[in-house]
Amino acid sequence: MKAENFLQSFNIIEIDKQVGRLAGEFINKYGRSHNVTIADVLIGAAAKANSFKLWTLNKKHYPMFEDSEFLD
Repeated sequence: MKAENFLQSFNIIEIDKQVGRLAGEFINKYGRSHNVTIADVLIGAAAKANSFKLWTLNKKHYPMFEDSEFLD
């Protein structure tokens, strides 16, 4: 029950056309040069499309973000 309540406390962000297009732009721009993966670009695109700050320990995986777009 605790685990279920914990999981239900999360918001769900849909991967829609807007996020998919933005992820495609990111993978084309940064995929080879920065070695980002499809998971990285989908997470980054979902955060950007929803105007969320990104919280991560691997900022190097998100070259599409400015320092001010990360949550400290």
